[in-house]
Amino acid sequence: LLSREPLGWDWRAVSTKSFLAWSFLVVFGAILAFLAFNYLLRRVSADKVSTNTYVNPVVAAVLGFGLNEEVITGQTVLAGGMLLLGAWWINSGSR
Repeated sequence: LLSREPLGWDWRAVSTKSFLAWSFLVVFGAILAFLAFNYLLRRVSADKVSTNTYVNPVVAAVLGFGLNEEVITGQTVLAGGMLLLGAWWINSGSR
């Protein structure tokens, strides 16, 4: 607002695809995710519920590849594997 950036913005410049993507993120990425997170907090330990922070980037990369033809590199596969290994380790129950 201070840089007056919104003055040149027009709703008509938003594509249908962009609006649908934003709506999807609001409904599934915020509202449903928040409800699911709180539901799980009542039923399992907080350390297990927090593993969603490890899994979410992997799901986002797979969805980007499948829905938007984004490139999956070797570095992405390695990082995703490490994230999933961390989530498995936390949820494996071995202490």
